[in-house]
Amino acid sequence: MESREDFYFDNSDNLESDDTIEKEEHYKWTIALEEETKEDAFIPEEDLLEQAEPEVAERLILKRDLRKAAIARMEAAARTQGDFEDVIDAWDKEDKNRERRERYHEVCRDDAEVPFEYNMSPDEIVIPAPIQSVYWQQMMKGEFLDVIFDCPYELQELVCDSNISQILSELSEKHKALFYFLYIRDYSTCCLAKMYEQSDRNIRKVRATILRKIHKKLIPVLQYKCDNGLSTTMKERNFLERHCSTDG
Repeated sequence: MESREDFYFDNSDNLESDDTIEKEEHYKWTIALEEETKEDAFIPEEDLLEQAEPEVAERLILKRDLRKAAIARMEAAARTQGDFEDVIDAWDKEDKNRERRERYHEVCRDDAEVPFEYNMSPDEIVIPAPIQSVYWQQMMKGEFLDVIFDCPYELQELVCDSNISQILSELSEKHKALFYFLYIRDYSTCCLAKMYEQSDRNIRKVRATILRKIHKKLIPVLQYKCDNGLSTTMKERNFLERHCSTDG
């Protein structure tokens, strides 16, 4: 028969082994918890809000607001230079968190990160290159008149005023072409000089001749409008005053 002392000795041995197992389990649980905390530290707050339950999301939003309120209180209580430096560091940290959330959800047009050619069709069939030009926007809206009459010899069809349209239609074909490339296509005189194999000076002289012809026919039309009380724009009135004073 075993004595009480022997029985007590055996029981303490079992207790020590149980304590060791419990300590090992607690140690493993602590390590796992630390690793999970480290992983969560690198997850943006926006991701946590999406993954969390509604109540948890409310708590996270409240935590963010409380942190901002705490920084505001710290800023109000700051007195020394060190206090203000701590406040600046805290706000900088908040700004970095906000910028990270914005970068996570927004596509930034940075040449180093997302170039303009990203996902663009190489043959430019799906998304043509000049899609943002006025020409393409009018076509997509169904406004085809400017596209149909986009030609030097149909220049008079591009304006709504009947008087100006009549004046442009009376120009010669050469003058129409030059006027079209200068004022519709916005070509320079140097570019047109290369196109026509002429000097830049000659192109400028022809341009002055075209404008003089147009002005000569336009002044009586504007004068008639002013004399009869018809509506005129500010540019038309300024043009008439300027040329009438020059002629006088």
